[in-house]
Amino acid sequence: MTRPTYVHSKQGTIRFSRALLAKSLIPAGLSFHDAHYIAEKIRNELKEKKISDIESREIVGLVKKELREINPKLEKRYSIWRDLKYTRPLIILIGGGTGVGTSTIATELGNLLNITKVIGTDSIREIMRSTIPKNIAPDMHTSTYNAWELYNNIPSKKTSILHGYYTQVRKISFGINSMIKRAIRENESIIIEGVHIFPGLFEKHENTFEYFLDIKDKNIHKLRFYRREGANSLRPASRYLKYFKEIRAIRRFITDEAKKTKIPIIEAIEIQKTLNIVIRKLQADFEKRKSMNRKNL
Repeated sequence: MTRPTYVHSKQGTIRFSRALLAKSLIPAGLSFHDAHYIAEKIRNELKEKKISDIESREIVGLVKKELREINPKLEKRYSIWRDLKYTRPLIILIGGGTGVGTSTIATELGNLLNITKVIGTDSIREIMRSTIPKNIAPDMHTSTYNAWELYNNIPSKKTSILHGYYTQVRKISFGINSMIKRAIRENESIIIEGVHIFPGLFEKHENTFEYFLDIKDKNIHKLRFYRREGANSLRPASRYLKYFKEIRAIRRFITDEAKKTKIPIIEAIEIQKTLNIVIRKLQADFEKRKSMNRKNL
């Protein structure tokens, strides 16, 4: 029987896993198949050499060697991703209109970065609702897309839609900023996602990265709600499609502001493709800031 290989690092000792190694290679730009091929190749090498204990840095060296032989750019991306992964605190904000997939992308990104704190702004709103009565802040006890119904004194419906949304967002932003401050204070990484992430409302840290997802095609956006209903019966499509025009108006409001503030907007059609674009942008932004910091030293 072949003895298992144990990998040692400052974080502790774990049993070598092809699956975990392959997962760490995907952000470098490898396909699922290629990542598993390299992981299997390294496993076989350890097995042939009868290595039962190895330092994590040695595994990293083996990975870099394999990637370098395929394409030096892959090795560089892998190195950047490892730097990102071990940067603390890392604050990532992912915004976008209702139904564009911020929670899915945030969860997948958190999984790749080993960030366990992935929080939706709807959850932050729920916490704030429990402490702020409805008679004091009625707009917080509605959804972003129907908060406008509280403002029947505004003659223009579009203006009232955006006013209702933004009024709620401004209040929720206090809770979001509190979570960001706590993460920085405790040196913990966090990903916050949701419709309440609005450009220009949040405190920036040197390792804060902000992105917005969008679905330009209204028919594809509408279809997303039916798919979501199939995955979760507690989120019926009819509930959202009733306010689809309002949701689209808010989506446009968010993306227009993101363009003004030059925050990246990513088209969110297919999950893996969207995730790959977020990863590429995150790597590029992280490397750019590191380069600027080196110049300023």
